[in-house]
Amino acid sequence: MVVLFVGVLTYATRGLYWAIMDSCDVPLRETGLAIGVISLIAYTPDVYLPQLNGWLSNRYTGLDVYNMYFGYIALSGLVGVACCFILKARMAKRAATAQLNDTQQGDALATV
Repeated sequence: MVVLFVGVLTYATRGLYWAIMDSCDVPLRETGLAIGVISLIAYTPDVYLPQLNGWLSNRYTGLDVYNMYFGYIALSGLVGVACCFILKARMAKRAATAQLNDTQQGDALATV
């Protein structure tokens, strides 16, 4: 049951990055590059987190190891949330600019 749950979460995450690419208007010819960069960022923790956990386990003892390890993971999650808010703000600004440009073009055509 846990494996099934992890699988569902994995595919839900893939759905999220497809949705983000769609809302960011990534050109179709650059979709592969975008997926590669997203995957590189998303799967990088799988490379270094086991080494970090091993280093912490060798250097510290007891509950301190787990507090530092999960504290680091929580901090990384907060950085990810902050990045999401930054992306959302940038996209809202881009949409507002595009709407303003469309309005100005429409006004210019109406005066001609």
